[in-house]
Amino acid sequence: MPGTSGLACRSCERTILGAALACVACGALHHEGCLRTAGHCAACTCAKPAVPVSVGGRERNRAAALLSAGMALLALAGALALTNRPATPVVCVHLTPSAPVDAMPAGSVTGHWRGTISGNDPSVTADVSLAQDGPRVTGLLVWTSPNSGRSHRRVAGFLDPDRHLLMLRDVEMPVAQASGSWRFCPVDYYLLDFQGDELTGSYWSTPCNDRARVRLHRAP
Repeated sequence: MPGTSGLACRSCERTILGAALACVACGALHHEGCLRTAGHCAACTCAKPAVPVSVGGRERNRAAALLSAGMALLALAGALALTNRPATPVVCVHLTPSAPVDAMPAGSVTGHWRGTISGNDPSVTADVSLAQDGPRVTGLLVWTSPNSGRSHRRVAGFLDPDRHLLMLRDVEMPVAQASGSWRFCPVDYYLLDFQGDELTGSYWSTPCNDRARVRLHRAP
C-alpha cells in the first residue's frame, strides 16, 4: 500500500519498514533494492553512495520521519568540541514545511527556554530566547560550560506544527570564548520535538564532528 508521509520510498512510494538508504545529497529515503536497481536517487538523481538507515520501532520511525521531512540546514554550521573523533557520514536533508509559510501554527515557541546540551562536551547549560512569527523562528542561544567555555549563537528556522518539530540552524556566533584546547563550531541543524513546555532532540555539527542531545524546558 502507499507509504505514509515521511516513511515512503521515493522510488516506489511504498512504506519503508526495516533497512533503507538515504540519499547523501537530498536525504530522500529509498528501499535498498529500489535504489540499487535504479543506481541513483529518484528525487535528485544523485548517484553517490547512500547512507544506510533503519526504520522500525517508535523512535526509529520518528527519526525517519524527521529525516524525510527534513531541512536544508547543512550549509551553515554550530556546536563545538575537539575534532579527533572518527568522521561520520552526514545526511543532507531538505527543509520543507508541511504548513503554508504564512500560516500561524497552533502553539508557539516564543519565550525563554533553559536546559542542557550533551555532546562532545557533556556539561553545557543552554539559555535560549526564541521569537516566532508564523512558522518562522529566530532567537539567541547562550552556551555556557565549565569545560568548553561560552558562546552566543543566533539561530533561525521554523516550526512545523503538523510534526511538532522545531528545525533551527546557527546563522551567526557573535561570542565565541572557548577554553583551553576547545574550539567552537557552528551547528548545522537542530531537530527538536516541541511538546508544550518541552523541546527535546538533537543537533549535528560537521566541523566539530559533534552529535549532541538537547533538552530544554520553558522558563518562567
